[in-house]
Amino acid sequence: MTVLPLFFPTRVVLIDDEPRILRTTSLLLERLAAVAQVLCFERAEDALDHFARPPGRDPFPSIRARDEYRDGPNREAPRILRALDLSSFSLRSALDAALRDPVDSLVICDYAMPKMDGIAFFERLAAPHLRRVLLTALCDERFAVRAFNRNQIHQFVHKADPSGPAGLMALLDEQLRAFFRARTAAAWAALAAGAGGEFLRHPGVGTLLDMVTRECGVRGFVFQPDPPGFILHCGLGDYRFLALGDEASLDRCARVVEEIDGPAALAGALRARDVMPVGRDGRPIYEEHADWRAAALTPNRQGERGESILFWVVIPLVHGCEESR
Repeated sequence: MTVLPLFFPTRVVLIDDEPRILRTTSLLLERLAAVAQVLCFERAEDALDHFARPPGRDPFPSIRARDEYRDGPNREAPRILRALDLSSFSLRSALDAALRDPVDSLVICDYAMPKMDGIAFFERLAAPHLRRVLLTALCDERFAVRAFNRNQIHQFVHKADPSGPAGLMALLDEQLRAFFRARTAAAWAALAAGAGGEFLRHPGVGTLLDMVTRECGVRGFVFQPDPPGFILHCGLGDYRFLALGDEASLDRCARVVEEIDGPAALAGALRARDVMPVGRDGRPIYEEHADWRAAALTPNRQGERGESILFWVVIPLVHGCEESR
């Protein structure tokens, strides 16, 4: 089972034989949070050479979870106990590499290019996961429509679009979102069906993630199901854990404590919503046994339009940053 990266900064490739268009469009693209790098080419042939090179490390499939099995009659049913080792050098290396060598996500190419036009470029581009946008003039629209109907491109944009830069950025932002949706759809479904996956559907998680990522300067995040939450990648070597809980998950952890004959006070604190089911090192506090009082965290609480309450806390994992309160 693959741990799900919901968001990572990516690289956009921009191709146009007009340097002015390259400069202005690249400046707009750099404003998008999902864009870490913009590569500009004045010749389509040079862009094809870029894609022909061996790819850098891709963080999407590189982090693997470990399967454990339940005891009893249903012992063959898989359950993810520990999605990843937060202190693992390989994890830190994979996430750090994502900042140094972003993944190509979006290609924007002008139609009217010398030697090789934009449609010919996309016909030769062997990268099915990339989102493809064709820049056109009004007179090129019939070629763009034909390319769209043949699934050679995902979108075409008129250079003289009356919506201006704001309309262009909204369109490109949606193409980036489509890239992430396509890359993570299978892993999302697998995680949502497993332990901790209910938080991927919780109505308050998106709002909470948006708030935390802005406050902490997050560059990317990875979901892990046990203990449920997100590894926040705030920069090279700087990681934090956004631990999540709700009424059902805290009750479930209390039952686990009782089943393993853990401290009765811990089960009571979980049922009273006084502690999170995760400790200061990112591990479930029911694994701490007698040390749970020193390890436990007091949760923050967030409601979302009358829906179930989220309990959450941000834990620094590598750098000694302060907890979000």
